[in-house]
Amino acid sequence: MTRYEYSTQQVVALFCQKYEIDVDAMYQPGRPHHVAHPRQELMTAMRLSKRYSYPHIGKIFNRDHSTVTFAVKKVLKRAEADPEIADRIKVFARLLASKVPSHPVSIDSLRKQILDSAEAEKQEAQHVG
Repeated sequence: MTRYEYSTQQVVALFCQKYEIDVDAMYQPGRPHHVAHPRQELMTAMRLSKRYSYPHIGKIFNRDHSTVTFAVKKVLKRAEADPEIADRIKVFARLLASKVPSHPVSIDSLRKQILDSAEAEKQEAQHVG
């Protein structure tokens, strides 16, 4: 089976589809709350995937790298207090970092697979430790 990495545009589109955000709004200079927070979460996932540098993420979203750095710090702080945010970031970071089957995969099924594998890793670590 052929495996490939999702392109940046595909991940942004999946993210926007999942959270019902207009794709074009993710790239625009405005900062409405309903777009800014998700954009910051996606920037964080991109950085945590280790596939993108701060300057590269900034270029994708037409932002300075220092804006991306600030966004990542802000989101990681929010994620400490909100497991739902942490979950979203983890799902998209793994999506960006992994190779996926060439056939279409829904983000919900991918999310379930990622969370199931994370739970299995956690249980395995408890048995080893």
